[in-house]
Amino acid sequence: MKRNPEYILTYLSDTAYLLPYGQMIASRRHGIRLNETGVTIWNLLKRPMEMKELLALAAEIFGITDKGQLADLRKDLEQFVFQLSAYGIIEEPPSSAPPAPLEKAAFYLRIAGLTLKLCGNPEAFSKELMPFLLPEEALSFADARTDLTIVVSEEEPPAREHGRYLLRDPQLCVYETLTHYILLFPASFVLKEAHLTKDGSRAAYYCTPPYDADLVYDLFHAIRIAFLHLAAKRGMYAIHSASILYHGKAWLFSGSSGTGKSTHTGLWNKYYGVPVINGDLNLLAIENGRAQIHGIPWCGTSGICDAETYDLGGIVLLKQTPENRLFPLTDDEKQLLVLQRLISPLWNEPMMKEMLSFIGKLSGKIATFRLGCTISQEAVDLIKEAIDAESGTAASITSEH
Repeated sequence: MKRNPEYILTYLSDTAYLLPYGQMIASRRHGIRLNETGVTIWNLLKRPMEMKELLALAAEIFGITDKGQLADLRKDLEQFVFQLSAYGIIEEPPSSAPPAPLEKAAFYLRIAGLTLKLCGNPEAFSKELMPFLLPEEALSFADARTDLTIVVSEEEPPAREHGRYLLRDPQLCVYETLTHYILLFPASFVLKEAHLTKDGSRAAYYCTPPYDADLVYDLFHAIRIAFLHLAAKRGMYAIHSASILYHGKAWLFSGSSGTGKSTHTGLWNKYYGVPVINGDLNLLAIENGRAQIHGIPWCGTSGICDAETYDLGGIVLLKQTPENRLFPLTDDEKQLLVLQRLISPLWNEPMMKEMLSFIGKLSGKIATFRLGCTISQEAVDLIKEAIDAESGTAASITSEH
């Protein structure tokens, strides 16, 4: 850890403060008031050091040798350092990038045009990834073109650095350091934590064998986080939706859990033979000026996924209602409702701005509908008619296999 050089220690009426200046003021960073102990610790941090060294120096200054008192001092130091980190008053030096565990057996995937290198015990990786394996003839070029290296390690994770808290829920906690994110998985008993570089090029997952069904399942979904982080940096965003292929284009049906997106796409297949592409998640992209979706392995309980890329016709936002009807949407409502269905990482302001920019561009390239529906052929016919009118497609439909 090291001091942020754009903070100064000063006294106001004999009270010590760390106050920002320069870019820190422009970024609306806060100052903090210090007691005498805080001033002492700040002065110790005149050069970069690790927590172990800081603890030793503080113990010497305060004359602490008792083990119990040392434990209390360490706890107080950790809380103080965490507070300074949260305000951006101290930073981790660039050399604090996440460690690179030993890479064991490796194989390669190609998902949405990105090459993933998976390293670790093959038993750790879900069979759902297998349809995305690179063919043998492409392997000689794969290593040089790897976009994301994922290492699964049985080692203990390194001593955790003090990072800035970004997100906390029952499934995932995210902390930010200067160079990477630390991911914790509170609901998992087998995943200890993961480290993900900010540029999205590398992720290390620390887990506890054996590689049973629970570990494979948890790891499969944890890997999705690293993939979606990188995909977002490449301008691709995942939307919670089921998709069909209708007259050569993908049409997405999205809604909150239990709304019936899988049921609705199943009705398209039942009544009109329209194939379902992906059952739970689709990756949105704009490539060569065209809106598209990429198939990805994560498809919920539907078990339906497709590794192909399709042009995107539009998005249908579903809502359960007593009768079938289409709701008019303003341009801003279209963007807002689609934004609310995206599940790609949204951990900080830059991520939010990039996602908003993408949604704005996408909205001008596709049709967006709001469908209140029941579980019926009538609901399918209503939205089918609207899609046909939007795309100029003939009302008659043929099976597309």
